[in-house]
Amino acid sequence: MENRLETLRNEIDKLIYEKQPEKIRFFIEHIYSVARYCSLLALKRNLNQELAMTSGMLHDIANVTVGGDNHALVGAEQAEALLKTLNLYNDREIKIITTAISRHSDKKATHEPYDELLKDADVMSHCFYNPDFPVSDWEMGRYTNILIELGGLGSIPMEFKTYPFGTLVDYIWADIISFHNGKWIFSKHKKRTTWETQGGHIEKGETPLEAAKRELFEEAGAVDFDIEPLCDYWASGIINGVEVTGQGQVFLANVRTLTDIPSQSEMEKICLFDSPPSNLTYPHYSDEVFPLAIQKRGANKN
Repeated sequence: MENRLETLRNEIDKLIYEKQPEKIRFFIEHIYSVARYCSLLALKRNLNQELAMTSGMLHDIANVTVGGDNHALVGAEQAEALLKTLNLYNDREIKIITTAISRHSDKKATHEPYDELLKDADVMSHCFYNPDFPVSDWEMGRYTNILIELGGLGSIPMEFKTYPFGTLVDYIWADIISFHNGKWIFSKHKKRTTWETQGGHIEKGETPLEAAKRELFEEAGAVDFDIEPLCDYWASGIINGVEVTGQGQVFLANVRTLTDIPSQSEMEKICLFDSPPSNLTYPHYSDEVFPLAIQKRGANKN
């Protein structure tokens, strides 16, 4: 029986040698490293390794043949034509592969499992190419999540210190300690097995409070709540292989109404706890911030 991946590899090699002879090393290295990372992630996420590798091998086909803008969409069309010509993949498989290729440049959005796998493999190829090269800002979030998923590679304890609310400036994160009916609300990321409070980067034009309200809805489905300041914090060090330094603000929220988490959220679900769970994504929170939240809630009841 013909090996589909090796047949496809031969076709891609021909294209590279014909269309990009002066960039052979670049395309060979990038295309096939993405394919290998696709295989690794497919194994980790219980997806089909062959389909994942195929999408990785073909994801930059338009950059090889024509270059220019919209290489993801153009590449999906070219990949479909090539796969149909080879007559080795059925229509369902071709749809999975070409959809992933068409979406792989949209790193900010969250799509279907094979689409996300290809995006993550592309980021891995960029970020693991040379450890002396900095990780791009637009890839930092995915890179962090990938390292967490693969077991927290490169994690070391982080320096973390809290301050009275409003003490610091230039905040880059907004976090929320949230409660519902007296229980702690923790969220589980789609790519992790650990639990975390809600929060994230403050987007351009947002205040920390606006970001906190947005994150509380996106990551917990909270639609009716009271929210108040808790503290500022400064964090510095390496967590999950990523160097982090910056300031954030933490808010305390009492949620009255919860709805479903938005489908585009990075979070899979929430769970209500009587006390914080032990398997936390960011354990540095537990010693510094959680006691402040407990103290604040006790003061509010008095």
